[in-house]
Amino acid sequence: MNTYSNSDFSEESNDFWANLFNSFTSLIEETACPACKSSERCNSKKLGPSHLHRCRNCSLVYLSPRLRQEVISKLYTENSGDLSSNLERILRKLMVSRKNEMLSEFPRNFRTSCSNLSLLDFGSGWGHFLEACQGIFASVQGIELSRKQAEHARSSLGLKVDETDVFKQKWSHQVDCITAWELIEHLENPAEFLNWARDHLRPRGYLVLSTPNYNSIYRRMLGENWYYHIPTQHLSYFTSSSLGKLLAKQGFQAMVMKTSGRSLLSEKNNGHNHNDDSQPLHSQWIQNARIRDRIEWERDFYVDKDKVNSKFIKQIQRWKSSFIWHLWNPILRNGMGDQLRVYAQKI
Repeated sequence: MNTYSNSDFSEESNDFWANLFNSFTSLIEETACPACKSSERCNSKKLGPSHLHRCRNCSLVYLSPRLRQEVISKLYTENSGDLSSNLERILRKLMVSRKNEMLSEFPRNFRTSCSNLSLLDFGSGWGHFLEACQGIFASVQGIELSRKQAEHARSSLGLKVDETDVFKQKWSHQVDCITAWELIEHLENPAEFLNWARDHLRPRGYLVLSTPNYNSIYRRMLGENWYYHIPTQHLSYFTSSSLGKLLAKQGFQAMVMKTSGRSLLSEKNNGHNHNDDSQPLHSQWIQNARIRDRIEWERDFYVDKDKVNSKFIKQIQRWKSSFIWHLWNPILRNGMGDQLRVYAQKI
């Protein structure tokens, strides 16, 4: 196990998290279910400095206590990181793949009509998904909370991206299709987002979501070490059932649900939620955030083009081309993979 601790980080790398968390007198809050607001819960288990609970009413798995919303908002507006040339290569490749995947999985009538449709990417990040969709849709635009990322999308990629918090400021447009990749699990109130999406879609408009799949085989195998267990960011964990129920309640019909999996060989047991319980709770949250930053940095560094011939990468490539992988992967696509993708239509 490659387990990190506070001693693995220099004072310089600690500044952001210490300054962010220390700027709030109240850092965390207890919460009821983010989806249905019920306080009835069961199957609680520890996750880093917090706990996961399952809602008795709607079965959503959620984090409580969690960082207060004002802390999370400041985190997303101020800690967008830096876009290195290596990370940009990764994102461009990933977003082209994501665009192709979306077009192949959507029902045929959408694929044949998307050249006449307008697309909004909610949480558009650095803008690379919108860049990949240019020329496929009649128009593309984005909404992004991070100032740095929204500015990059506008100035470097020439995209139309609004830097705004739509739950606090009015956004008056309507579009044919809204995408939200790995977003809903970050939101304080996922039902509020779905209501917003419904109101800003034209009649029979489409909503495309992706989120970590709590029914994943690897989540069951790795427990708290699952890559997508991130207490500082992921507030809710969905299954196809719990997300389908929430979509139906907010006026959507789920047309297609797919999952896909990371290779287990690419999972690292970083012990990223093994907090030192002897430390004050405030310090545990800082430690957890720093460790996650380190894992993200290592992920981007080791996918560098100069590293692709490493034994580790070759091992993954051999596994993914093997007969066993071709037997295993269909299981991941049909409900047991790490990422859940949902294609829904406004009723």
